Amino acid sequence: GARGAIINHVEKRQDLNSVTGSISRCRAAGLRSVVCVNSIKEAGVILGLHPDYISLEYPELIGSGKSISILKPMDVQYFSSMTKRSGYTTKPLCGAGISSGADVKAALDAGAHGVMVASAIVNAPNPEKIIREMAEAMSQYVASARHAAQVHVA
Repeated sequence: GARGAIINHVEKRQDLNSVTGSISRCRAAGLRSVVCVNSIKEAGVILGLHPDYISLEYPELIGSGKSISILKPMDVQYFSSMTKRSGYTTKPLCGAGISSGADVKAALDAGAHGVMVASAIVNAPNPEKIIREMAEAMSQYVASARHAAQVHVA
């Protein structure tokens, strides 16, 4: 069964009332809500609705292979810190052009909790290789963060 829903993706934009209703329906059904936004300004509005995740995705980069985390790292960093500073439990994600482990690492380094990926995997000649590369980048980041936390505590 489903574990969550993607709301307001660039391919299926919704007005604010529809986004609000979709988040409420997700909560009622025990599903996680992932709301996509195409600007930091929109993120500020959506953040007040308390989705589980919010993903910054610039439409012009989606499917382009040009990563938001590489081309716009300061935007990802600002968006991530804004989300974390809000005091809500919403986790920041980013998507659009994420195509490699290096893109994943850059997103995590900028403060994103994770990434959204589709085209890079679906269109890859060897999807498993791309998935493994991205998963390895995530694993290495988590391991280094745990190590840094242990050193800081010690």
